[in-house]
Amino acid sequence: MSSLFDLSNQTAVVIGGTGELCGAMAEGLAAAGAHVVLVGRSVEKATARLAKIEEAGGSASFEAADVSSKAGLVDLCERITTKHPTLPLVAPRTEALLRPRS
Repeated sequence: MSSLFDLSNQTAVVIGGTGELCGAMAEGLAAAGAHVVLVGRSVEKATARLAKIEEAGGSASFEAADVSSKAGLVDLCERITTKHPTLPLVAPRTEALLRPRS
């Protein structure tokens, strides 16, 4: 069963990964073997989440970004794809999914 969820040698980008809900998602992806890139605005929250993932034996890094604008999102994508050319997994901010669409 564990091979079904094996993400070894994969990179997962978790936008909002410094928060509670997306942070828990990031921890799960790391536990499955992925290198997780946490995306958020708070270095303090990122440091705590990175420590939690690494203490559990996972691998993670942090990209500071404000993705509330198209320019911020484009900048983030350019930085991440430069460091991680193959990105099979991207987890969106959950609040973006809950926001009413106009």
